[in-house]
Amino acid sequence: MGTTLGVALVAIGGAAAAQTRSDVTVTTTRMPQAEAPKSATCETIASDPMFRAQLQAAAGNPLMARLPYLPTRLPRNPDYRAPPLVPVGSPLPTLTKSRFGVSEPVYATAPGTGIAESAESIDGATGRDPSPTTATAQEQTIDLCRALYAGPGGVRSAVARNDETLPMALALFDQRRFAEALPWFEKAARKLPDRDGGDEAQLYIAKLALHGFGDRATPGEAVKKLRTVAELRFNPVLETPIFDPDSPDRTTAIGEAAILLANIYRTGFGGTPRDMAQACKWYERAYDVGHLAAAKTLGDIYLAGDGVPANPARAVRYYRKAADYGLPAAQVALARLIDTGQAGLKRDPAMALDLYRAAARHRNGHALFAVARAYDLGQGVAADPQRALSLYKAAALTGLPEAKVAMGTYFHEGTLVAKDEATARKWFESAAKDRDVDGMFNLAALMANGRGGPRDLSGALTWLKRAAAGGHQQAPAAIAKVEAMMGNKG
Repeated sequence: MGTTLGVALVAIGGAAAAQTRSDVTVTTTRMPQAEAPKSATCETIASDPMFRAQLQAAAGNPLMARLPYLPTRLPRNPDYRAPPLVPVGSPLPTLTKSRFGVSEPVYATAPGTGIAESAESIDGATGRDPSPTTATAQEQTIDLCRALYAGPGGVRSAVARNDETLPMALALFDQRRFAEALPWFEKAARKLPDRDGGDEAQLYIAKLALHGFGDRATPGEAVKKLRTVAELRFNPVLETPIFDPDSPDRTTAIGEAAILLANIYRTGFGGTPRDMAQACKWYERAYDVGHLAAAKTLGDIYLAGDGVPANPARAVRYYRKAADYGLPAAQVALARLIDTGQAGLKRDPAMALDLYRAAARHRNGHALFAVARAYDLGQGVAADPQRALSLYKAAALTGLPEAKVAMGTYFHEGTLVAKDEATARKWFESAAKDRDVDGMFNLAALMANGRGGPRDLSGALTWLKRAAAGGHQQAPAAIAKVEAMMGNKG
């Protein structure tokens, strides 16, 4: 794989993996099956005989079937500075029949993992129930469950079931008609009880105030409003929110308000003084009300000593809290520590690989990459180059830069796939734009040699300088060679 630069392309596949920089290499990391996961996917709910019988008897009727978990939804984080999608003063939007009248269901997932092929390539089996009769009964129950959560079943009071104030506010918000949405949110906040839309309305009033909408739109006022929502009554026994590892950002109004407060204090947003004690307090509140990702963030803070004294043992405890319930990002974080024996943990590559596999089932790019490397190098599993290639591709499609470099290397080498340096160049360029120094270096090598596209010494030099600034050890020597090539050309 030598080039006229006199520097080999960085390779990730096969034995050449040892050439990668240690801080780019993702070591094998993952964890065993979690104990009783705090997960309320409809697939999990449907496996409970008592709830399955109750749900089937109610046939999805929200008045007869009680939701065992709080509905959750994805946060809405638009660009508040962008112009409206619909001109201000346009006719009011048409509402839908879903919960709160918004098009995005409060909770719905695809059957199974959603990545059966990837799961099969990771474990060698999909784990599907072989019994057609059982599967049919499960599917019927799952459909009823989804209908209950996505429709008005997520609303308990008659006032909320018939309300159009919050649906209209959200519809206007989604059109970025923020000033027009505000009075609708204010009406909804006065009208609706908490958990049935009142908390959501208060949250959006706070978010609009935070971004400059309304008569008293100041960050300080927004923080007060967010506190009101984040401190609403919460009963962890009766009000456990849904957690879906395939969509871990789903949360409740209380959870989102707590996360927003934590982020404000962590970054000093809007002139609010940075205060990591307050940030940690609100991340704790977010975790306490069921937002598992907050525990992973707390682990990151204490591991790095971000504004607090570094406390690796405490970081591990937070990672475990979220990993045990199936949060992929926490499983990866914990696995890395276990694989390397950091933070006082005993090194255990086998457990690390288990953790990576668990996270990879939910399309976590870092986990997919780690499992790919295990099959690539035969670490903890029998070497399987084809399976490794499939997993590298899955990781690359999540946007992981180092996986893009791996794919570029495959096409450059032309071993498991047909040699195609134009495709290799595209993968390296994509990784380079994501600030991966190996991607920068490899792209520069192809550009300097005119492989996979036109020769471009000037462009190659630019990427090599960026790679050198990022710490790539071979880049300085390559810079000298390209500059010499440019001098000779002149």
